[in-house]
Amino acid sequence: MVYFDADIIFTESEIVVAVHAKHPDVDSVPVCYCFEYTPASIRVEINRCGKATAFATITAEVKAGHCACEVRNPKGDCCLGDVFKTEQRLMSELVPAAR
Repeated sequence: MVYFDADIIFTESEIVVAVHAKHPDVDSVPVCYCFEYTPASIRVEINRCGKATAFATITAEVKAGHCACEVRNPKGDCCLGDVFKTEQRLMSELVPAAR
């Protein structure tokens, strides 16, 4: 279940997009709903460049006022914490294997 309010309950089948907080290890579930970053897209960048830039890119976009986390993110708040954790997890999984 996904809860938005104490009086309103939604199941995952009733919402438009999967919730990263419920499925943090699923590659296709968005980590960033405004700019469409997923664990898979972050992993591709790490494999290609040796680092991830999603956190830095999103931070710049937030500062520029180009996000709508409170509307797009099912959690109703900024995704940067989740993006940072995802980048760190993927870097620890992928970078040592490439060395």
